[in-house]
Amino acid sequence: MLEPDVLALDEPTSSLDRSVQFQVISLLRDVQKRRGLSYIFISHDLRIVRSLCHMLLIMKAGAIIEAGPTQDIMRRPKEAYTRELLRTAFGAPSAFGVHSASGVHSASGGEAR
Repeated sequence: MLEPDVLALDEPTSSLDRSVQFQVISLLRDVQKRRGLSYIFISHDLRIVRSLCHMLLIMKAGAIIEAGPTQDIMRRPKEAYTRELLRTAFGAPSAFGVHSASGVHSASGGEAR
């Protein structure tokens, strides 16, 4: 049986309704805790990213334009593009106090390896 340290998930909840998304996220958290996994979670859904991921990369035109702890970026985005993504995802103001998706890549993991 394979026991990877990192698992890449590309839009794993994109076509699911919110209740099934919640079940999938709960399962991912459980597996992460039990196995000590890190995830590379690729998603346009910033609500899911906010609930699951510790680190966040924002990409535009194939380039990383912002990276750091998810809550820091969501509370204090440095780039106008990131602010617009947050505004689109959460409205104004967001749950993170930002008056502000596309091209979002994030990482979820326990301890750095």
